[in-house]
Amino acid sequence: MTTGFEPKILICSECGEEFVFTIAAQEYFAERGYTEDPKRCKTCHTRYKKGQRENRRAGDARGASQKNTSNAQRSNARVGNEAEFGAHNS
Repeated sequence: MTTGFEPKILICSECGEEFVFTIAAQEYFAERGYTEDPKRCKTCHTRYKKGQRENRRAGDARGASQKNTSNAQRSNARVGNEAEFGAHNS
């Protein structure tokens, strides 16, 4: 079965080195509906993805502490409002 793909020599946008976009990789891209050739060689792609995962984890940790602060602020606001409403009803 001929797929019509041929190996392509591409230049990595990160390190500037040449890398081969193999027939198997092109088939993989086509199966997933990707329409653009890869920009990074395997080494740079792996480094990029690792950085993305680390940034997401750091963002999750910051987000969790911000959520806790927001919950504490809302809780304090409710207590303050209850005291205010109680004072108005007396």
